[in-house]
Amino acid sequence: MSSGSGKRRKGTRSLNNEDQALWQAFSKTVKPLSGQKHIGKKAETTKPDSDSRETKTSAEHKSNSPKPVISPTQSTKKRPTLSVKPAPGLSDFDDKKIRRLNSGRLKVEALLDLHGMRQNEALAELRRFLGASANKDYRTVLIITGKGFARSDDEREWFDRSDRERGILRRMLPNWLELPEFRSIVVSYTSAGPRHGGDGAFYVQLRSRRRRS
Repeated sequence: MSSGSGKRRKGTRSLNNEDQALWQAFSKTVKPLSGQKHIGKKAETTKPDSDSRETKTSAEHKSNSPKPVISPTQSTKKRPTLSVKPAPGLSDFDDKKIRRLNSGRLKVEALLDLHGMRQNEALAELRRFLGASANKDYRTVLIITGKGFARSDDEREWFDRSDRERGILRRMLPNWLELPEFRSIVVSYTSAGPRHGGDGAFYVQLRSRRRRS
């Protein structure tokens, strides 16, 4: 009977030289566990999103930046410009009408006598007279200025009682009739015939109400 030291324990297996070498190599790669136990994966540190941070900074910058000032001329739409029709120029007085006036076949419809008036008085009276005649739709009127000759040393036909200003109203009336304020009323003018004062008076043709509208 052999001794007990020579018997193998049931269930045990001895390692041969090759197995021992593999075990030693494997054991070198295994690190011992620390005292703390970790369950699952270690929590990852959240890295701030650079894109979201830049977006937030940009939004704050826009909100703090001053808003552009819009001038009234920029915000208001341009109104369409209205084309203003220029006033018609004066025409030549109709020769046939002059002959009819001189012969008495055509009557003047109103008369204005500017004798003895100063320039400002005469111009104011001319405005009143032409406006009233146009409202009544007169077509032909007579305006007397006088020739400006001295009748005597004490009684003269001039504007401001001065020899240098004799006949000033006769010279000024054509200029007044061509003023822009009368362009819509006056069509033409000419010196009157002998029966109506000759060179000391003027026929004035007015525009009809229908043509003024």
